[in-house]
Amino acid sequence: MNEENRSDEINLRDLFNVLRRYKRLLIGMPILSVVLSTVLVYFVIKPIWEASAVLEIGKIGEAQGQVLVEPVSNVLTRVMFPSFANGAINHANIKPEELSYAKEFYGTLKATQVKGTELVEVRLRGPSAEIAENLMNGAIINLQKMHTEMIAESIEKNKRNFEKNKRNLQLLAADIQKLTSETDLIRKQLLTSPKWSAFDASLLSATILKDKYLEKRDMIQQKDILEEQQKNILEEQLSQSLSFTTKQVDEIYVSEGPVSPNKRRIIGITILLGFFLAVIFAFAHNAITSRAQ
Repeated sequence: MNEENRSDEINLRDLFNVLRRYKRLLIGMPILSVVLSTVLVYFVIKPIWEASAVLEIGKIGEAQGQVLVEPVSNVLTRVMFPSFANGAINHANIKPEELSYAKEFYGTLKATQVKGTELVEVRLRGPSAEIAENLMNGAIINLQKMHTEMIAESIEKNKRNFEKNKRNLQLLAADIQKLTSETDLIRKQLLTSPKWSAFDASLLSATILKDKYLEKRDMIQQKDILEEQQKNILEEQLSQSLSFTTKQVDEIYVSEGPVSPNKRRIIGITILLGFFLAVIFAFAHNAITSRAQ
């Protein structure tokens, strides 16, 4: 038992002696790490700011209510496309000398759905607070432009359907009138003919005109359907006043300081790494020199 304690005491003494022998290295390496990491985070790594905004997706008025201009899932996917990022840059108030820096950050553009709502939060990063905010403005303007075009397309589609239905109703009404005139004329000729009694004439006209009556009935049913469709389209057009494009819920938020690099974390990690490497080097060098002796 005493031998084991003596052995542990010797090992700890040897460990302490090695650390004391290489104390300059153990102190110098972390200091060097601090100097290098400080130069790195303050002069080499470019600071990055983050901008975010919460958007309410536009809606299109319908007779039954309102529907989103574009499903939230589609919006989340759309903002990830490089073409959308390029459109955001084009709509952003970016100076020519800042354009190259702005394009480096288009890949940071991301959108997420606010839990339990149909709101969308958009985030992106930029090499300065001003550029980040301008890029966010450009992204919002680009999305609003796309959704405004979708609303206009929906309204135009309604107008085309209304005009198409209107022409079809006019043609159908003319066909019904023409068929009515034809059947009335045939029935009148049969009833006034001296060859037939009133009863025989009525029976004969009912038989001859059966197909025309069925055709007229189908036309009237079709006309009722078209009139109902036309009524719905009119209600859709009146409800377009309920439509609105995508808009900001609140002002754009820009981080008060750079979100990257995390200077304290980087410096702290490099201090620990420097000390760890110094310890490894000290024991490795001591082992090699001990064997050489």
